[in-house]
Amino acid sequence: MVGSKPALLGLTLKQTYVRTDRFLEVVVDVSSSALATKIVKCALGFSKTLVVDMAFLLEGRSRQEFPERVLGSLRLKNVDFKNSQRLVGP
Repeated sequence: MVGSKPALLGLTLKQTYVRTDRFLEVVVDVSSSALATKIVKCALGFSKTLVVDMAFLLEGRSRQEFPERVLGSLRLKNVDFKNSQRLVGP
């Protein structure tokens, strides 16, 4: 449904940031885009068979910020949303 082209989340989805001296948290509001909401609803039915790879980096805008490097990545595989639990930090 979305292909394999990378997406720049900050251009289309509302985001909020929580930054401390120990971590940076990015909250992505998928419901802030009608298209993203449709994609998520469609994916819910296939979640147990999907494999989603995500990598995160900050976009460089000047020569001093290049080359860009990956901050982190994750793989979501066979997620069962019916049995999911919300993680709450300290």
